[in-house]
Amino acid sequence: MTREEFLSLRGDFTWDFGCHFFIETAHGNFIWSDPDYNGDNTIQKTDLTCAEYFGSSFGRCKGAAFIGSRCGCDVVLRFEHES
Repeated sequence: MTREEFLSLRGDFTWDFGCHFFIETAHGNFIWSDPDYNGDNTIQKTDLTCAEYFGSSFGRCKGAAFIGSRCGCDVVLRFEHES
């Protein structure tokens, strides 16, 4: 998947009340460190489900959006060059 294809994915965003958002997509799950909440603007792939990520805690559903629209085109993809 190209960077442009990834940024055009639609995902469900759940905020952890810190700097991270859990993103669920049809192509896997990701964690975004949002710079608006003092994060470093990176997205990393995770094998966790939303329930596993939050455990006994909880998150706030922020709705569905295209990744590029919500995170911006300058987001750093930590998995971009993995094979």
